Amino acid sequence: MGEPGAPEEGDHARRRGSLAEKLSELLETRTNPKNGRPYSVPAIARQIRAMLIEQGYEGEELKRRELSRGYLWELKDGRKDNPTRVHLLTLSAFFKVPIGYLAKDEDSGAEDDELMELPNLSLRARGLSPTTVATIAEWIRHARTLEGLEDAYADDGHDRNGPEKRATK
Repeated sequence: MGEPGAPEEGDHARRRGSLAEKLSELLETRTNPKNGRPYSVPAIARQIRAMLIEQGYEGEELKRRELSRGYLWELKDGRKDNPTRVHLLTLSAFFKVPIGYLAKDEDSGAEDDELMELPNLSLRARGLSPTTVATIAEWIRHARTLEGLEDAYADDGHDRNGPEKRATK
């Protein structure tokens, strides 16, 4: 037994807003659409792998993004509490929650959800046609103009007009 109010053994990462707490909540509140039952850690590991393969990942990139059953248990139990950004993106895509929900620790004042959502946008755009991606980029430029913001890439030296427009410059 530890001091009164101290976390018990195996519960050390269960502070308010921790990743372990959030994963436990997702496991308790989300059901597997295939069978209507709560998710199990082994089922999540299998379905994450299937999701990544469906998204076109293979080889080393698949290995880098997938999460093993053992690692998922360690995250859920709080024995591991510092996953890579890629693993957070994978979990957020699987559970269909913003990456900021998983990454933000209410006790530490981590980054805002809006900033954490940026990498998730590119993950969600994966597989879209170049025309659709260009349209989305134009919407973002327009939104920045409406909000009185400068073009985020205006002074970085990169030409973002595409190869056909670059050739005519």
